[in-house]
Amino acid sequence: MSSGEIPGFSTYYQADQPAALPSWRWNLPVTGVAQIQGGPLAPQISGVVWFFDVPGGSCVYVDVNGLPLYQPASDGKPPVGPHGFHIHESGNCEPGDVGKPFPATGGHWNPTNQPHGNHPGDFPVLFSNNGRARMCFFTDKFKPANIMICSPLSRHLK
Repeated sequence: MSSGEIPGFSTYYQADQPAALPSWRWNLPVTGVAQIQGGPLAPQISGVVWFFDVPGGSCVYVDVNGLPLYQPASDGKPPVGPHGFHIHESGNCEPGDVGKPFPATGGHWNPTNQPHGNHPGDFPVLFSNNGRARMCFFTDKFKPANIMICSPLSRHLK
């Protein structure tokens, strides 16, 4: 494994991919990269997440395309969006079916046994802007090198 990889995350340095490293990254070295791929409910979703090791934690940058557009709740149906975004505990990202799209991913990554919403694997929600979401955030809950398990990133329809 090279120094630019996090166990469980695919290396993403292919020139033919749609997303490019963010220009604002201040020459930070990329510590880890994860590719996002849609499942049975939204196969059109694709994207990438970059992890940067910074003092005191991690800078996480996500660029996702193909997100469903926001739809307010109506006729007893829940709204579509914003979209939850998490690291899960299992390395198995095998898609399931529409009723249970990723049954093998396990719960949110939570090595410190924190309450929901404060798991180290709980990230801020994504807001779709014409199907695309970009976000950068800092977290002191982990360093990229601390993600020692095969951890799939998930984006949930909510």
